[in-house]
Amino acid sequence: MSQINRRRYSAFGKKIAKGLIDKDMTAKQLADMLGTTPQYVNKILHGERPGKKYLAQIREILDIAA
Repeated sequence: MSQINRRRYSAFGKKIAKGLIDKDMTAKQLADMLGTTPQYVNKILHGERPGKKYLAQIREILDIAA
């Protein structure tokens, strides 16, 4: 059997994903609010990009504690 390598959410990515669910939002909607692409939001979710420019906005939009 072959095993599929799945990317995992970073610790902060898990908080973002939960926030999206709680707010009934998509990553695309979040990206639009941030003025970036859904692909970049996905990279933040998976810890591939730090997204420092957007962290404060993400926390505010999704009501995530620092």
